Amino acid sequence: MQKRLTLLPSLAALTVGLTGCGGCADGGPRISDPHDGSPPPSPTEGGTVSLSWALHDLGGQLIQCDQVGASTVSLAVREQGQATGAADSFTCNNSPSTSKALRSGTYDVSSELHAGDVPLASAPDQIGVVIEDGMITPLAPIKFAVDAQGSLVLSLASPPALSNCKAPIMKGAGINGVTITLVQAGGGCAPVTFMRTKGGITLRPYTVSCSSPPIAPCIESDETLTVPSLTSGLYMIHIRGKIGAIECWKSDSTLQVPARGMTLRQVINLSLQMENALCR
Repeated sequence: MQKRLTLLPSLAALTVGLTGCGGCADGGPRISDPHDGSPPPSPTEGGTVSLSWALHDLGGQLIQCDQVGASTVSLAVREQGQATGAADSFTCNNSPSTSKALRSGTYDVSSELHAGDVPLASAPDQIGVVIEDGMITPLAPIKFAVDAQGSLVLSLASPPALSNCKAPIMKGAGINGVTITLVQAGGGCAPVTFMRTKGGITLRPYTVSCSSPPIAPCIESDETLTVPSLTSGLYMIHIRGKIGAIECWKSDSTLQVPARGMTLRQVINLSLQMENALCR
């Protein structure tokens, strides 16, 4: 009895038949040639953590990063059982954010809110955070509580005059009346009361009214204008020094009132409006 032999196709012919299927009408998968020069996919190594946060004042009201001068949120990540760790930081306004890659393991994570190099607030540590390869592990959301109050101490100068109030013949600026308005960035008028002092003597205070600024007697260069408590953040202050009824001296300045009960002390220079012939 004669045996029938069945011929099998060669491996090369089988490969050609499979790879040619990439252009088939049925859209079948293409089997790539392992020797086509493309690098093999690299395995996923390490995982990350994601963090979201918000800022609140001590009364629980939501505040913005700029209001307290906050710039970054920092993370310190320490693997349990290890002496060393890793650090990461995010821009304060960029919540939520994801960390750099960390090797898989169990970590303790601490976080702080910073204004430059100065810490503003911290959150309780998050213990036993498990990081797995290729995974983003969400941390518990954080609420940073920040004291969003500061104070303001200003003085006015009119260089090159030595005095704001004396006549020009006595090397003064000749100012006989002053108006002040204070506007919080994005928040409208700040109707604060400036306490005026000179040589330890308390003078009549000045209360800001943006719609109808009161005219105060000349404020001399050796006086101080103080607001003991003011919501921190960015302000614009508009000061006008009058000679008679004409606003001959002016300043439009920005003030960054600090947080955490700190004080901004600043000298504001007024400039003479030379374009008005009556002011020269």
